[in-house]
Amino acid sequence: MSTGELSHCTLYFAGHSVHWVQGLGSANRPRQPQQGRIIEVARGVITVQVGSVERAYRNHQTRRLRAAIRRDGADAVVDEGWSILRVGDRRYGFSIADASKPWQRCRYDEPRVFDLDSMIDRILSHGGVTIPASLLTDSSELPPGGQRGDSSPDPE
Repeated sequence: MSTGELSHCTLYFAGHSVHWVQGLGSANRPRQPQQGRIIEVARGVITVQVGSVERAYRNHQTRRLRAAIRRDGADAVVDEGWSILRVGDRRYGFSIADASKPWQRCRYDEPRVFDLDSMIDRILSHGGVTIPASLLTDSSELPPGGQRGDSSPDPE
């Protein structure tokens, strides 16, 4: 990759990167947790035995998943309500998508503008947005109107 390009996917749709809200939600307020066992990881598809049913999910981080399985075993918790697969005593979370549905290719672009319209566009195009902590400051430092990225001149 050339300098300046990201090496991680910036999509937060199911099967891509775990958004922090999704990760914390699945850890603290599971929606549909079911115990399972990962029985195969091949070509981006994860097969999990849940009870007597085999379920197939897609994820773009199967190399990381295989490493977690080698380290901690194949027992897993599937939480389809959050689109999360947890492995290793729930330490490792992977976003999962139904493998029978069409897959959206990964994207590697970072947002550069954080005004309201840009963030809404990003949520629609990427499934979520995260604002860098460096942009979060005391609200008394925000420009008039309370928004960063407002390119309109300050009133005098």
